[in-house]
Amino acid sequence: MKSIKNYILKSLGISSMNQQLADCQDELRGIKKNLETLENRLDDLEGRFESYIHPAWDCNEFYKRIKLLQHNRDEMKQRLTNLETVFFAENRGLNKTDRNPRLIVSFTSFPARIGAVSAVFEQMLRQTVKPDEIVLWLSKEQFPRREEELPKELLEYKKYGVKIEWCDGDIKAYKKFIPSLKKYSEDLIVIIDDDLIYPIDLLEKLYEAHKRFPESIIASRVHEIAMDENGKIARYRKWKKQIGEDVYQARAEWFFTGGAGTLLPPHIFAEEIFNEQVIQQLCPWADDIWLNIHAAMNHVPVVNIAANHKLARYEETQEVCLQDINQQQNDVQLKNLVMHYREQLVGTIYEKM
Repeated sequence: MKSIKNYILKSLGISSMNQQLADCQDELRGIKKNLETLENRLDDLEGRFESYIHPAWDCNEFYKRIKLLQHNRDEMKQRLTNLETVFFAENRGLNKTDRNPRLIVSFTSFPARIGAVSAVFEQMLRQTVKPDEIVLWLSKEQFPRREEELPKELLEYKKYGVKIEWCDGDIKAYKKFIPSLKKYSEDLIVIIDDDLIYPIDLLEKLYEAHKRFPESIIASRVHEIAMDENGKIARYRKWKKQIGEDVYQARAEWFFTGGAGTLLPPHIFAEEIFNEQVIQQLCPWADDIWLNIHAAMNHVPVVNIAANHKLARYEETQEVCLQDINQQQNDVQLKNLVMHYREQLVGTIYEKM
């Protein structure tokens, strides 16, 4: 579905892939020419400063002028590096250096939205920090003929190293993290959704925050759980959404939304995270609630980086959106899990349910 891909690229300030490359090359040529001129001016000024001092010349001002030009040159070089790193088509791909643990991007989709997935691949392959793997988990039940049912444009991204993995049955949005937590148990897993537009430095911000808070969940979108007049957890619609303050602080009471871009470090969950029977019985539509409850049970704090504070969705996918179902069911499913895991949640904010 090229219209979806083009919508995302336009939202990122890119009219089309070909136009992006052409614009980038034009800007690079201009920057390189300006850099050459600037270097020549600096060489001339520095030479004159050392060998020639006129009585009428203010040497301090001369020195300030040189420093300003040096600063401009350094800024231009950095901009040049950023352009070459981020926008050149040949740089689209995965990380090629050793990294331990690895950085795994994991997400899922379903037939009604599979046409948007190539655009998500495009965004993740062009990140300023490259992932080691990008994995799309799909249900065999929903795609009985496997890759024969997938868009040709999506399959073309396999040449960049992205993976398409197949699950038995269908655990809905849980597919974006349950299979990856099993397969990549020693790695960093970044979960995303298939209908969002992500900033090009999302992985960089998540990864850098992880290095500062290695035992925490790093989230780019969090909510603050509100309390009612009785000191109990208020209904979900009363919570303070998309918190932008207290960033880069580890807090136990944050409620993170996984698909906005969330990094899960290894070994933070107990084996109960994989209990699909409880998922299907008590919380089939609210994977975020499941993750947050298990984070609380295991005393894992959350760090808010507010990288994707305002969600940007591409409109073509919104005819089929689980958000409406989730909004209606969040209170019910949260209560289900709190009652089920009440003993394990003693001492957490959820015991106030």
